[in-house]
Parts: sequence; structure tokens; C-alpha cells
Amino acid sequence: MVIWKKALQIWKGATPWSSLSGFVLEYHIEKERIHNIVIIDNKKTPSIFTINDSEANLKKFVEQLADYIPMLDKYNQSTLDKVIRKLKL
Repeated sequence: MVIWKKALQIWKGATPWSSLSGFVLEYHIEKERIHNIVIIDNKKTPSIFTINDSEANLKKFVEQLADYIPMLDKYNQSTLDKVIRKLKL
């Protein structure tokens, strides 16, 4: 993910800030670290990305991301979303 002034780039595509409503960090209890970042669009659709970076880089990224979209307390997952995530694991 790359933060640009007008958009968030994820892989090859860029999503304008105006179409995103926030993000959530998911904590992995057993590993005692943040495991996923969830980007929520205006349709309340979550996009989940596994994090594989240092804690310092993650902190810097989250601080920059929070300048553009808010960090949310939680997000609602549908039953279908939960099932799909379990199948992917």
C-alpha cells in the first residue's frame, strides 16, 4: 500500500480517499502484534490485508493513513465475510 495525496494505492490500483470511510487494525493475540489492516469503503465493504512489516514502519504508515481516513473502533462483518475468511485460512 502506498499513500498518495489523492488516493490510496493498493497493488496496481488506486482508490480515491473520497470513496473510503476508514480503517481498522486487527490484533493477533497469539503473536501479540497487529496482523491485518482492514480498509472500509463507503459501501461498508471491508478489504483485508495481512501486514508483514516492522512495528516501526506500521506505526508510521498508520499515522499517515489517519491523516486521510479515520481509524474506526470496529466494523461489522457479515456471516458470509466470516465464512470466506475462514476458508481462505
